[in-house]
This record gives sequence, C-alpha cells and structure tokens, in this order.
Amino acid sequence: MLITEADVRRNYDENNGLKEYFVPRHALITPAAREFLLDRKVKVIHENNESTDMKKSSKGFYDLKGRKYSQKPEHLTHLKGNILVPKDHPRIVLRGRLDSLQSKIIETQILAEKHEKEKLLGELQKILLFVRSLVRAEVMDEKIKDQQIADMSFDDIHNRSHDPMKYYGFPHLMIEREMGEIAVALNTLRSETREVEIAAFKAFSLNNGDVSRPDIITSLNRLNSCFYIMIFENIPADYKPRPSGI
Repeated sequence: MLITEADVRRNYDENNGLKEYFVPRHALITPAAREFLLDRKVKVIHENNESTDMKKSSKGFYDLKGRKYSQKPEHLTHLKGNILVPKDHPRIVLRGRLDSLQSKIIETQILAEKHEKEKLLGELQKILLFVRSLVRAEVMDEKIKDQQIADMSFDDIHNRSHDPMKYYGFPHLMIEREMGEIAVALNTLRSETREVEIAAFKAFSLNNGDVSRPDIITSLNRLNSCFYIMIFENIPADYKPRPSGI
C-alpha cells in the first residue's frame, strides 16, 4: 500500500484539517505526502510504532486513512486496539472465514459423536483448538509456533496427502456420496479451509508478491491437507471407487 500526496491531501480536505495521520503496517508514505503533513503540523503515526506513538496520542479511534473518531462508527470494526477498519477489510473477512470454519468443525464433531467415532471426535477437538490458535495469532500479531495438527507434524501431513496410495491404499479420489456422510463432511471442512487460505492470502499479500504472514498461510495449507487425509482414514471399509468416467 502506497500513500501518496494526493491521498493525504484528500483526507486533509475532507476533514477540514488533521492533527494526526495514521500509517498502517506495511504501508509506505511518499516523501511528498510526508512533507505535506509536516508542513501543516500533522503528526504522522506509524502502526509499527504503535507501542510508543499511539500511547502518546490522545484517546480515540483511528481509521486507516488517519481520521480520528471519538466513538466507533457502526460501519467500522476493530482491527487491533483502537485502529478501525471497514467490515469488509481483508483481515476482517479472514476472521469471519475462520469463525465459519470453527462452526463447521463443531457440526462435524456432532456427526462424529452420532456415529460413535471417538478417535475422530478427539482429532477434531485438537483441530478446533489449532484453528483458535490461528485466530489469536492473527489478531495479536503473534508468530505461530505449533508445527503439528492432530498429533501429526506438518511434514507428515504433507507426505501423506501427496501419496495416499502409499499410506492408505487409495489413489487421489474425487469425493462421492458413497463414501458416507463422515467423509463428505470432512471434505466440506477441506474445501472450507481452502477458502480460508485464499482469504488469508488476500489479507497478507504484499505489493512485491510476498506475504506478511507465511506462517498462517502455511498452517492453513497443512490444515487443508490434514482434512484430505482424514477422508481416507474414514472411508467405509466396503467402499469401492467408481470406474473412471462414471
């Protein structure tokens, strides 16, 4: 994100002047934009220096355009601390997708309980806690330290998902109703996780093509693969794949 002189000039005019201008994390402000603000004695506050600058600033809320609010407007929500963003901000969208994923996991837990799948029920509980740790890591800007899901390492998950024939005796399969509702529910979790992963990429992509949170994106990728191999682990013993093309 690049903040230009035109951006700050427009915000300055819209608000009949500013006392403070907030620069979000990973954003760059051009020299001309900074000079425009300093010439008008507007304090430039960087999110990266939030622990010092924001504490020194007066109480209130800020949006990503540097505007200050004494009360939180209903159309905005908290990104972090007193930083407000629109409710369709990519990181807020990501949080919503993570919330939906947790709901789907709990639904699948109820299904596992109905089918008396105690092992699966326990695995899903560990996965639920893992997803909640991702939520905390995103909100608190903490690095993800856990490199395993449901007692499987990231490397083990990767290897199993890429060679199901070696580990489960099946080639890569298209999901079918004959696999049963447990396998179908796990596939729903897999596809839901893929959507969360895409939302994470949109939330953390940088202008240079990199991402600011590779740990979160990698974790979601492994979670997607984890659900995939759990499908193989829960296919009925009498399941026979359909002939190709049917």
